[in-house]
Parts: sequence; C-alpha cells; structure tokens
Amino acid sequence: MRSTELLSILNDEQSGLFFLAGLDGTDGGKQELTLHTAGRNFSSLNERFLREKLSEIKSDIALSVRHHTSEALFAPKSVEQFINMFPHEEIVGDPTGAFARAGSLLRLAISLRSKFGSQAGQLLWQNDNGILYVVPNTGPELMEADAPTMKAQADAIARGMCATLLDRQLAMVLKGILVVDKVPAGSYTPVDAKSVSTRAVRGRMLKIAAAVSGIASAIGIGSVSLAAAHVPAMDQTVDSMPGIAALNGLTSLGENSLGQRNSYQSIGGLRLYFGNPDPELMAACGLGKTYPGSCFLDNYWGSGADSEKGSAPASSRSTYGT
Repeated sequence: MRSTELLSILNDEQSGLFFLAGLDGTDGGKQELTLHTAGRNFSSLNERFLREKLSEIKSDIALSVRHHTSEALFAPKSVEQFINMFPHEEIVGDPTGAFARAGSLLRLAISLRSKFGSQAGQLLWQNDNGILYVVPNTGPELMEADAPTMKAQADAIARGMCATLLDRQLAMVLKGILVVDKVPAGSYTPVDAKSVSTRAVRGRMLKIAAAVSGIASAIGIGSVSLAAAHVPAMDQTVDSMPGIAALNGLTSLGENSLGQRNSYQSIGGLRLYFGNPDPELMAACGLGKTYPGSCFLDNYWGSGADSEKGSAPASSRSTYGT
C-alpha cells in the first residue's frame, strides 16, 4: 500500500477527528493502523468509512481505534509521560502538528542531559513564550559562573538540532533556552520524568481539590476521583501543568508559515480534537471564578487572561531557525 493512498484516506473529513494515527509492523510484519481519539469525537460511521476505504484499495492493514478519556489524557505529569502513551513505529497522522514537535523537544532534553549529566536538573517548557528553562542542580554560588556557559552550550545543541530535517519544526516554537537558579513564575510543563517536582502542593490547591470533590459528589455528575483529575496532582506545585498542556505551545494549529500564531484558532483547534474535559462538571463547580480572568480549562489550553485582553497573534518563533 502506498503511503500517499493512506494519507489521502486519513485526510478525508469522513475519517473523523482522531488526534494521532500510528502505523506498526512496518518492518515486514502484519501492519496495524491505530487511531487515537478523545471523548466522542469519533463515531461508528467514521470507523466504517475507514474500513471500507482500506478494503477498496486492497490493503491488508488492520485497523484499531483507541478512545481516550479526559482522565487518562490529563494524568501524565510531563511531556515525556504523555508522549509515551502513544508508542508507534511510524506516525502517519498528526493533525494538530504537536506530536512531531513534542518528539523533537524530548530529543533536545535527552541531548541536554547527555551534555550536562546530573547538573541539568529540571527542564521546564513554558507555552506562553516558547521558552525552555533549565534549572540546574547547582548551588546559588556557582550559578553566576555556570549559567552563561550552560546557556551557550544549550543554544548550540538546539541550533544543531533545528538545522536537521527531523527536528527543523522545533525552530517554529522554540524561542529560547534560559538557565535559571529556580523554578520560574507562571505556568510550565515538565519536559521529562526527571523534571517533575515532588514538592507539596500549596494549601489553597488542597482546599480547591476538596471543594471540587465535594461538589461533584453532591450533584451526582462525577466521582471524587473524576473531580480531582482536573486539578494539579498533590505532588505538583500550583504552576506545574500536566504533559498534555505542552501541546498548546507546540501545535501548528492557527499558525502561518512564519510561525505567527492566532491563539484563538490554536486553542479552538485543540478543543476540537481533544474536546472540553467534563465542561459540565467544571461549570457546576464554578471553577471559572476560582481563577479570575480565566476558565480553569484555559490553564491547560491557553491563557484566558490574554484572551480577554484581545491579545494579538504571537510573533514569529524562529530564533533557532535562522
């Protein structure tokens, strides 16, 4: 089966809103095409269409459809843990454009850890400005001397990667690498498992989790575990976001060829493919009031505060591509 034929089928709107398509058995064994979907974005009619089309071209590829719940998608605490949920020999469908770039970000993390060893500490991705933060395992007294050298070496590694065919898309989203002596303010996503903090969550988040669980139980639309799935885990800080949150800064949705992004289109596109996780539950819990100026969901898919201000599309993020 020619790859062009498969791509033509997957690109047909009747194939449904899958967010990833992986092909396995490409080394000569029986091939299996797996489509990953969220919520109810994929119907039996979509599956029937795909099976009929694969049959028409006399393909021996087996079709598998995996439906993922919001709880499962939001559970991984880092980009690495999230991407590892989808192990495939070949990615043949990436409609959000985020998974290829996430793979590049992970390869950059591997290269940085290979270069700096245990000194690398935490690697944190910040969506809003396209910055990868390196928080070294170095005492404050050494930071002033070490930081400029580490940054120069990290920049060189990133530029080298962005010059390759495999990882050139990383240049569209990576604006810079900063070496800092502490975890930055604002929202960020740990890149790999070694970057996940084990510090206790702040008291106010514990209270919010308890309140959400109590309301969910009282109104009968979700279990305690379901409600708790939508607040940061107890071993994370308030500002640490789950792995799936990184897709907001890595997606190509709403992005033009210069890397300029319309945040409204990118957030809307991600919601289209992944859905709003339990919006009724969040509305009933009044979580929009918990974080003034933004919906709780927007802490994952984008900044509600920026949306209210009517911010202009993000500027080009091609720092490492020039």
